Amino acid sequence: MKPEIIHTKENLIQTEVNTVADESLIPNQADALIPDTADGEMASVVQEIITPDTDLSLTKLKLTNAIIHIFAKKNNTFITVTDKTGAEKIFTHSGGLIAKSGRDKSGQKTGLQGWQNMIEDLTTKGITSAIIKFRNVGGVYSKLKTLALKTILKNVEVNSDVKIESILNVTPDAHGMIRKKGGRRGRRV
Repeated sequence: MKPEIIHTKENLIQTEVNTVADESLIPNQADALIPDTADGEMASVVQEIITPDTDLSLTKLKLTNAIIHIFAKKNNTFITVTDKTGAEKIFTHSGGLIAKSGRDKSGQKTGLQGWQNMIEDLTTKGITSAIIKFRNVGGVYSKLKTLALKTILKNVEVNSDVKIESILNVTPDAHGMIRKKGGRRGRRV
């Protein structure tokens, strides 16, 4: 029969200091340790001791997972890559960075070239796996996939450098009665 242990704040701090002393680490870094997950894997950060004076920029942290956000509109396509939490933006690509004219920003060729540039950037950053979240304008507007988005989703599995864990459609859906823009008598030109 196991004894019942009551966890208090002081008790937890004491056990952390004991485990640090057992691992022969510096005692003043006990509160800065990054704990392992239940599976024993560190998903987004390579396990290392981070002291309070350490700069926590993306150059110091080694990312292995990322989220790829694809926002496809009628006139443009935006690809944004964030860390696993979605809080830190790593880099962005859009149709305007690739196309020379405004009419080409939402084209298939531009979307595919933006996807290939993004995959190259992911491999140079050392990111090995990612989750894709794509969306359209949604709401009372179109929920259909644009040509650029269809081309990107077809070519997702072509590249073997980055493992795609899942593909999610996060297009907002209208619930209930949402009034369209334009008023009762419509838009007058």
